Amino acid sequence: MQKGIKILIVEDEAITAMYLQMRLKKLSYEVVKPVGSGENAIQVAQQECPNFILMDIGLAGKLDGIQTAREILQFSDAYIIFMSGYNDDELREQVKLLQPSSFLLKPIGVNDIVGIIEMQQKEAS
Repeated sequence: MQKGIKILIVEDEAITAMYLQMRLKKLSYEVVKPVGSGENAIQVAQQECPNFILMDIGLAGKLDGIQTAREILQFSDAYIIFMSGYNDDELREQVKLLQPSSFLLKPIGVNDIVGIIEMQQKEAS
């Protein structure tokens, strides 16, 4: 297990969520059960206190990923890795306002996620 790193996956495409969960677990990260809506993500983030959140921007439910992240960052210092299939300047500007965070364009490579996690771990130590 990667020491002290807990990851929450917020992704409404079940196949993508399962793939990310499987790959990250193989790399010995602790991954909580993925959720597909912002409402569930807020609840799980409060219960599980993840260090990192993989946040799809387009989600099922009333809240999108950016709105969900705003809510979570009110009670959590988790690092949020936003994921989107849209490379949109306005979206990137909204993400920049939510710190700490990064933005990855789909399809997501697990190595990209691991690189961000490792970089954040180095900065924190």
